[in-house]
Amino acid sequence: RIRLVFEDASDTSCTLMGVQDAFMVQSFNIKPYGTNYSKSFEHPLTPYFRKKPNGVWEPSSPDREAIGYRHWPAIQWGDHLRRPAQVIRDCSERSIGSDSQTRIVAFGYYGAIRSVWKARAWIEGEMPLLRMDDETRELVGDFIRRATGGANTVAGRVTGSVKSALYDQPSKASGDFGFIAERFYRDTEGAFYTVLGDAVSAIRNHPDSDDPTMEVRKRWAPVMERAALRLFDEYAPSDGLEDRDMHRHVKARFDLALALRGYGKTGKFLFETDLGIPSAKTSRSQRRERGTT
Repeated sequence: RIRLVFEDASDTSCTLMGVQDAFMVQSFNIKPYGTNYSKSFEHPLTPYFRKKPNGVWEPSSPDREAIGYRHWPAIQWGDHLRRPAQVIRDCSERSIGSDSQTRIVAFGYYGAIRSVWKARAWIEGEMPLLRMDDETRELVGDFIRRATGGANTVAGRVTGSVKSALYDQPSKASGDFGFIAERFYRDTEGAFYTVLGDAVSAIRNHPDSDDPTMEVRKRWAPVMERAALRLFDEYAPSDGLEDRDMHRHVKARFDLALALRGYGKTGKFLFETDLGIPSAKTSRSQRRERGTT
């Protein structure tokens, strides 16, 4: 909790804006821990989570990562462990046209508690609020969870591949490599909302289909592949390979490319579990059964 301290400043200009006023903020006081709400009270602007299905709902707070489309499922849709803020739930249920352009702004401080709570960053993100009938909502929610789940897998894999290319022992590499995943999410955000629009259109145009977004999810996979390989080449460039282990670098990129195409353990998980599309091995088996190559 931050308390601003106003003092007489008739002869002083604001160091931020350059304006003058009779009273201005000269300092602030910090009180740790904030407000502890009772368990019977739910803050209407705060999303909630619980650690296990029968656990107690607790208020969520931002972490150091920027808020983006990967957080959307929890912020708008929720699941058995996450519950959107009451204001989001109420707004989603209102009988307003599904094509309205309502937006969600999610924000908060990321802080650290040591001897006293300190604000380390202001985190903010904006995303659309989709309102639709229950059946369409369920299908769109499933697509979003699959698409963002795939993005999370790819972001983690490209980060690990960069470390594998640069270090003999990537698990012991010092430093924070989270910026690579952040770049991946930022670089794919525009494309995500494009395929989301395609998914919504597919659901509305093919109401009798068992899986109307299958082809859209298939198109999302190569989008993530291209973004991940670009990041690998940027953060583990081939320039200067004479100073590193060339075999290690080539293997890291080769394994990454295979996984992004649906091969190997990670590739199978990405395609079949996350995206719900046939992996490369499954596709080859199906072609052999049909007698094609």
